[in-house]
Amino acid sequence: MPRLVTVQAVRNRLLIPDIDRVNDALCEILDGISLQLEAELRTTFLHATGLVDLFYCDDSLLEGSRFHEKFLLSRGLVDESVTAVKVELAATKEDFLDADDGNENSVLILTDPTEAGVDHAGQFVEVVADRGVVLIQDFRLLRSYLRITYDAGIEVDSDRTAIYKQSGTNSVPARLKELASLMGMLDLSTTDAVATLRNQSGEGTAGDRRRLGDRFERRIGVLLDQLERYEPEARKVL
Repeated sequence: MPRLVTVQAVRNRLLIPDIDRVNDALCEILDGISLQLEAELRTTFLHATGLVDLFYCDDSLLEGSRFHEKFLLSRGLVDESVTAVKVELAATKEDFLDADDGNENSVLILTDPTEAGVDHAGQFVEVVADRGVVLIQDFRLLRSYLRITYDAGIEVDSDRTAIYKQSGTNSVPARLKELASLMGMLDLSTTDAVATLRNQSGEGTAGDRRRLGDRFERRIGVLLDQLERYEPEARKVL
């Protein structure tokens, strides 16, 4: 599985020299971190286009005078531009098939990045990209089916297939990259290879390294909370 951050980036942050046994240990650690974070964040990282999720809403929640509803997509890391997300409403699931066959009157389109004049994303729809959450506000959904079409995930670096893209479109988001880096630094600092280097250089006491590890763990916890896709009140995919 591709890594979320490069070996060199993690090694440089720990001020560790370019040594084969350290690099080998870090490669193994970062491979495992990609798998671990996919499980913890409940999403696949690999980029995909044209994903389709179907929901049902019997009635929107009402707070004061405002209707609102939250939907948890099957994937996180949604394309950050809200105009990349298409939201359609229909009375029945079959209406979506009619719309696909050319009967445009079968559905109400809230957002559509491909058609001018129907992108009202700023008015009704908000996308929390990292967590894969779509919020619909000030628009009452009454006994409605929703079809949400979107792109999500991270592209693999075209030059380094063991690494996800580190910059540009569909690259690793900053918070996820930082999370993977901190987890890599924490795991690497406990390996025999790094412990030997620290002892040889006399760099820091065991207590210093323990306190540094505690800081890493606290920051990791904060970032996991920010990226977590646990949304008990959100509508789930049918």
